[in-house]
Amino acid sequence: MQSVLAFVLYILIVLGLIAFGYGLYRRKGGIFSASKGDALSDEIVTGLMAELRKAQAETSYWKQTAERLQREADDR
Repeated sequence: MQSVLAFVLYILIVLGLIAFGYGLYRRKGGIFSASKGDALSDEIVTGLMAELRKAQAETSYWKQTAERLQREADDR
């Protein structure tokens, strides 16, 4: 009889620890959510967007240069 009570008490303690850990986990923020984002992700995205804008500006410049050179070659 004592072994059954000890087993039940052991199970209750383990379940209590699991519930406590889960509550602590939820309070600390839980699993990272892609919809939340974080400071590091924002910094990376900002840097990548700046690089993209620079690449687009450079592409536009070289396209205009190629078109101008083509017009000059056609006029000759």
